Amino acid sequence: MRHVCGGIGDLIQSFDSIEEGEDIKVFSHFKGAKDFFSPINANFEFRFFDSVSDLQEVEAEAKRSGEAVNRLPFQKFVSVPEGKFKTAHENSKNWDDIIGIHPVGSKLSNDFWDSLGSPLKVLPEWFVRAMIHDHRRYFIFGTEEELSPYRSLLGEDRDNVKYISYDDIWESLCHVSFCKTVIGIDSSIKSMSAASRIETIVFVGDYEDDFRDENFIYPYVRDGVMRPIPFNVIDRGHLKLIDDVIK
Repeated sequence: MRHVCGGIGDLIQSFDSIEEGEDIKVFSHFKGAKDFFSPINANFEFRFFDSVSDLQEVEAEAKRSGEAVNRLPFQKFVSVPEGKFKTAHENSKNWDDIIGIHPVGSKLSNDFWDSLGSPLKVLPEWFVRAMIHDHRRYFIFGTEEELSPYRSLLGEDRDNVKYISYDDIWESLCHVSFCKTVIGIDSSIKSMSAASRIETIVFVGDYEDDFRDENFIYPYVRDGVMRPIPFNVIDRGHLKLIDDVIK
């Protein structure tokens, strides 16, 4: 039995490597992992965790369960049914050069880095509002809870902004395919865009994390897909960095 361990980004990098009919054990803090892997006809066993304190035990259990599924930085997602793209097709109709924004990282990841006093994976509401220009079109990704303060600040009646928060994980992820550029915190949506070779600007906490950098940053930087922006505190100077990339 092989295994996959981690959040949505880890699942994304493992997607194409899973073979039909094989036995796979999935260790994840993402509760929708079953739905994520539903397009693949394999035999999955799931072990969920939701606490930073569980990480050491989970990682040890994952190693005992067998070989890790081979990670691939770039993915084709050929197993995803065309029907999963239907909502994204509708939401992107008559829209060109869509910019995706993902402002909030996972709770478990933020809990972990907060416990170490490191920058949280969050783009402030004022910063996202400042990124929005009337002549451009945007998808803003997140859960309903995560998006609530951004909706309140930006309003519901902007005709150039659509909030992407679907119960079906693939309905949300498929929207990434229609983006020209994705701007996000170091989390799942930037993993989807980079793995799909979509121009990605990612805000990365300015601290050492070899696993993050070796798997989720350096391969894409080398390929010219990703531009990382290190930060400790998000400020107005970061807006110019974004505007310099998106003309």
